Parts: sequence; structure tokens; C-alpha cells
Amino acid sequence: MLHEKEFFIRKAIGWCVREISKASPDEAFEFLMKIKDRASGLTLREGAKRLPLQQREMTTVP
Repeated sequence: MLHEKEFFIRKAIGWCVREISKASPDEAFEFLMKIKDRASGLTLREGAKRLPLQQREMTTVP
């Protein structure tokens, strides 16, 4: 559902990744890097919220 246009779907994907990042930040980061080119900015921002700053910056779309 990465290409979904619905706002809350995009946000929900990010929420799920953010929850995973609490227990497994490295796995969440790896996943975000894999989907970086296909996911919306909203998904990436939400998913990276709890990652360290350096990783968070790497996941953002320019």
C-alpha cells in the first residue's frame, strides 16, 4: 500500500514503523531505507520519528 494516496493510510504505515522502531530501531531504519524511493514523505517522517537524528535525516526525501 506504499503508493496509496489516502492520507490516513500513509500515516498508518508510518505509525506501524514507528512502533517497531521502539523495540528494533535498526530494523525500522533498514525498512525505511528500502521503501524510501516508493513511500510518501509522510510515511517516512512518521516512521522515523523515534530514530536517532542521523538516521532520521537519512530517511527524509530531499
